[in-house]
Amino acid sequence: MSERFYQFDCPCCSKRIEFDPRTGKARAVKVQDAKASKDFDAFLADQKTESKRLESVFGQAVDQQKKEKNTLDKLFETAKEDAKKNPDEKPTRPWDLE
Repeated sequence: MSERFYQFDCPCCSKRIEFDPRTGKARAVKVQDAKASKDFDAFLADQKTESKRLESVFGQAVDQQKKEKNTLDKLFETAKEDAKKNPDEKPTRPWDLE
């Protein structure tokens, strides 16, 4: 019976991790070439720029939703006005057209 290990790279420290599903244990096998580590100030600066980018994307999504809501509200009001103008007219249904 061959032993089966799953191997993957740790996203934080770039170590090669080996996982044994039979025992449920994991261990670091080999250290990869370490990426240039950033200091804490650089990390905070990156987080601030990412935060600003995400706020911008979220703001654009909110504006788009408001525009869609306004468009749908206008269409609904137009349909209500049309229904008031012709109260005897029934809306056409697809199965009535046959």
